[in-house]
Amino acid sequence: MYSNIDEITALFNAEAESVALEFKSGRTFQELSSDVRREFVKDVTAFANASGGTIIIGVAEARDGQRNLASAFEPVTNQRVSADQLTSILKSNTDPVFSDFRVIPLEVPGGRVFVIEIEQADTAHQNRLDQRYYQRTGPISEPMYDFAIRDVMNRRKAPRLAVALTVQNIRRGAEVHRYRVLPRLTNEGTLTAHHWTLKLSVPASIADLRQQANFIVTPGPNFRHAGVDYTPFEYSSERLTAGMNGLRLLPGQELVLSVNAGFSELDLEVDAERFHRDLENLEPALQWSLFLDDAPRKDGELPFNDWCSF
Repeated sequence: MYSNIDEITALFNAEAESVALEFKSGRTFQELSSDVRREFVKDVTAFANASGGTIIIGVAEARDGQRNLASAFEPVTNQRVSADQLTSILKSNTDPVFSDFRVIPLEVPGGRVFVIEIEQADTAHQNRLDQRYYQRTGPISEPMYDFAIRDVMNRRKAPRLAVALTVQNIRRGAEVHRYRVLPRLTNEGTLTAHHWTLKLSVPASIADLRQQANFIVTPGPNFRHAGVDYTPFEYSSERLTAGMNGLRLLPGQELVLSVNAGFSELDLEVDAERFHRDLENLEPALQWSLFLDDAPRKDGELPFNDWCSF
């Protein structure tokens, strides 16, 4: 969501800390003391034990009434701080080990900014540095009561699927690029996923669904987002082709939503006209939403520069 400098800059004097967003000055990480590590693990586990969220390290705050607004870059200048080190701190100080997060380093004048994208955990995670459980409540991280810990532990009653988008270069000419989008689902939990639906939304002007007999992907009505017209395409375990018994995903199992699994090919065709008219300035991401048995809706995206190389 905040994967580039422009998106973070847009937060300044406009966005406040919330149940899903926190800012931290880079000065805090000048020395990775035990207190800094403990507070960092506390905040990450608090987001994980709630509904997930984002921590941006390297952004200063300004008080606005009862709110803490993002105000300016205040980057990390300690060269020893890295994405790998932050990852190691989190994985070595959470119990059970929490790994459902991503650290994105970004360069800014005078130092670096680190964006920590945190998914909702499927069980309660403890901060091993103080042996406590935390949960995000509004803009703060608070210790959890016993009933809240048990409630989060019960999340394991729902399956947990991870979504990844692979984009293949089918054609790469001087005037036209053709890409094929291959969604992949991985069951990272301990329960079988019996029923799921993935909605993949791509820029409408470049979408080319190669619908074939007995291969099913269902397009929906176009919608507009951030100045771009999108077409959503639905992949579902409920829309089986003839002769198929089911598309359940056992724990640890992976499924690529390709013709081999009974789904039509979804291509993106980009030429010079459509690139300059629809893509170049707005840089639209490929967006997805996952709907799954007894689990909250999950959303994500593949940034423009990760799929388009025109």
